[in-house]
Amino acid sequence: DGHRPHPKRKRTKWAARPGEQVAAKVTRTDENGSWILASVQRFYADTDTYDVQDEDDTSKLIRLPWSHVMRLSTGAEGCFQKGADCMAIFPETTSFYKSKVSKAPIWKLDHGVP
Repeated sequence: DGHRPHPKRKRTKWAARPGEQVAAKVTRTDENGSWILASVQRFYADTDTYDVQDEDDTSKLIRLPWSHVMRLSTGAEGCFQKGADCMAIFPETTSFYKSKVSKAPIWKLDHGVP
């Protein structure tokens, strides 16, 4: 029928929700540490941008484009095959670095049964 869904509506469906923790790219480079742990404050569907708050510095909001905000995995996505690209968090920090999955995880259900 020639009718296509509006792309912004699709993005809104997949947008991180207020209060959700995300990885946020806060520099123009792709160096390790350019992605930080942040909390979504608001998503603007009309501009595909987010207001996020650095988990280490809650004094300011950072406005970022859609492409600079990544939802964190719940494990249900099944994308953790050995050798897959991923991001990991530096110990004792809120900064991410690029990595590869070294061993596929074994997820436990609430009842402790894999």
